[in-house]
Amino acid sequence: MTKESFYFTHDYGARNDPKILELRAEYGLEGLGLYWCIAETMAEADDGYINPKLLGGISVGFGISKAKLQEYIDFMIGVELLHENEHGYYSQRMMKHKKIRKTLSDAGKKGAKRRWGNKDAKGGLKGGNSTPNAKESKVKESKVKEKNNTNSVFDFRKALLDYGFHEELVDEWLTIRKNKRSVNSEFAYNSFIAQVERAGGEKNELLRTIAERQWAGFNIAWLTDKNNNLNKTITNEADRQSIESAKRKQEILDFARSVGMAGGEENRDSGEIW
Repeated sequence: MTKESFYFTHDYGARNDPKILELRAEYGLEGLGLYWCIAETMAEADDGYINPKLLGGISVGFGISKAKLQEYIDFMIGVELLHENEHGYYSQRMMKHKKIRKTLSDAGKKGAKRRWGNKDAKGGLKGGNSTPNAKESKVKESKVKEKNNTNSVFDFRKALLDYGFHEELVDEWLTIRKNKRSVNSEFAYNSFIAQVERAGGEKNELLRTIAERQWAGFNIAWLTDKNNNLNKTITNEADRQSIESAKRKQEILDFARSVGMAGGEENRDSGEIW
């Protein structure tokens, strides 16, 4: 008999089965204990049978005489706890257990075959070297890399941080881009960085300006236009102040003439009296 390192089901109410109660009534708990010893012996057998010719050896293992063991078995057959046929003594309960185990084992083997194909349990090819050749390894490695590249997602925020932009500026700008529904693709990132590098200067100051002006993107021409507009505004302001200054001087000169403090030469520069 070969042993299995498994178990069989043992209902916790089995002691109250009518057949078990009949066994206990005749032999007490000793009879119940011997029944489970016999059940374990059947579980250890591949076919689930106890060979009547081997009762002597089994009785030695149980620590009782062969005759006593035969007496117990005959009684168990009488109350239909055990049965006998041409193969030996058996239990319907144990045969059901064996059948279930075989069904599960066969299903597991079929599943493994579908999963591994012609590979053995160690992952090697049956009937050959367990290590795949160099060509197969390269093909497999190439497929893995291709799959990884296909499944990779570009991280727009991480790319900006890796480039050296400050985190608080990046998050602020990304919020602006989100509100304006801009796409954070790798193409958008590369285009943005190209414009940043063309602009030169300190990149974080540039990003701060971009965020302050609520730009979802950036083109160096936008910054140039803004600077020109700013310079134009400054120039216009200087002209305005100069005009107002000349106007005030003229008003003071007119007042001075009205009280006789200055001459009335028409061609005289009003700035000369100062």
